[in-house]
Amino acid sequence: VGTRLDFFLYRKNPSYNSRSGWAALIKQGYAKINGRKVQKPSLRLKLGDKVSVSLSRSRKILPPLPQGFEIPIIYKDKNIIAVNKPAGILTHPTGTVKTHTVTSIMQKREDSHIFHTDSDQFKAYVVHRIDRDTTG
Repeated sequence: VGTRLDFFLYRKNPSYNSRSGWAALIKQGYAKINGRKVQKPSLRLKLGDKVSVSLSRSRKILPPLPQGFEIPIIYKDKNIIAVNKPAGILTHPTGTVKTHTVTSIMQKREDSHIFHTDSDQFKAYVVHRIDRDTTG
């Protein structure tokens, strides 16, 4: 009772989306309260409200990556990895795309040492982001 709609959805489904990701979906008209479309993420819920979200409309279904798919590493040393990003793949995860990204794919590779560390002080950063439909 009194909880913001975007926070309620995030609390119920934190692995699906961030709070701001839920807010974006609400603004785009994917949420309903008591059967009525709402587009205000800050709307406060009342006792007895029925919340529904049309997730099938909100997410693009991505085809599985081909077996053995790899992003080509064109340069690597102990501090940096340079890759040739294929067109059609995002550089990093977004609110609606968690897989099929350069960073998510590279994290699974054994030879991409920069992405594998136990140190809380070390993080891998994308230095140059290339748009989804661009290769390079």
